[in-house]
This record gives sequence, structure tokens and C-alpha cells, in this order.
Amino acid sequence: MRNPSRALLALAAVAAGLALDASAAPRRPIGVDYFRAPFSIERVYEWGERPDWSPDGKRLAFTESDTRDSFAYEIDLATRKVRCLTCGFGNPGKVTRIYYLPDGSFLMLGARRAKGRDFDGEIYWL
Repeated sequence: MRNPSRALLALAAVAAGLALDASAAPRRPIGVDYFRAPFSIERVYEWGERPDWSPDGKRLAFTESDTRDSFAYEIDLATRKVRCLTCGFGNPGKVTRIYYLPDGSFLMLGARRAKGRDFDGEIYWL
């Protein structure tokens, strides 16, 4: 062999290439394989649109409609009790969307209530 250091360098390059190929090999998914795991579907209420999970995962906030402003509700998933969050405000309580905030309060989007204007959204905190 004329240049042993050159041969060692070539061997090291081949070994490094094999190591890269091994790391690129497909890996088994960690956790749940959502394509193969069994699942079930459960209806939680008779109606509702645009649901949003509470931070603790125990409740859902939702609206009556996904095409018009409507009242916002919350369902307790353990008891299935529903309460209207915005009905007490009358017509101004109709919102487009409702979201939970990390502290359990709500962020709501609704149409501007001023008359004679094109649609403008307003943001409410409840």
C-alpha cells in the first residue's frame, strides 16, 4: 500500500457514510401510531359548531352556528351540562368564534355593533 493514511481516510469516509445512512433509515414512531391505533368516536352534544378545548381538557366552548353570529356555550364533558356563556348579554352576546385562554377565561370574536358600518370584527375578553 503506497499511502496507508490515505486508505484510512477513505475507510473513515465510508464508515461515516454508512453511519449517515443508518440515521436516515425509517424509525418506528414513538408513542401512538395514529394510523394503526384503535379509536372510538363519541357524540358529546346534539348541536354546536367551532368547538375549542379548555386548557384542562374537561370542557368545550362552542357556538350555535358556523355561518352567522350566535351565542357561545360551554359543555362540561363529565356531566354533559351546558351553560350559555353569552346569552345574558342579549343580541350583543352573539359572537363569531370563542376560544379558551390559558387561564380559563375566554377570547371571543364578534361583529362590530356600530350601525351603518361594513363588517368589522371586535375582540372581547370574558
